[in-house]
Amino acid sequence: MNQNQRTLSEIMIENNVSLRRLASRTGISVSLLSLMCNLKRTFRIEHKVNIANYFNLDIEQIVWPDH
Repeated sequence: MNQNQRTLSEIMIENNVSLRRLASRTGISVSLLSLMCNLKRTFRIEHKVNIANYFNLDIEQIVWPDH
């Protein structure tokens, strides 16, 4: 992880954004976001794009968990 990258959890904490808020703003369900954040599901590219756009970041600026 380079110094410009942060995890989604870190970004959410820094921006005071809850899973519910992120879900409502990105169109991704709370349960799916929770599963992805807890490494039970992977992030599809459209999810990455929606989340990065919400936070005004490039996809590469977020560390996405892999299985």
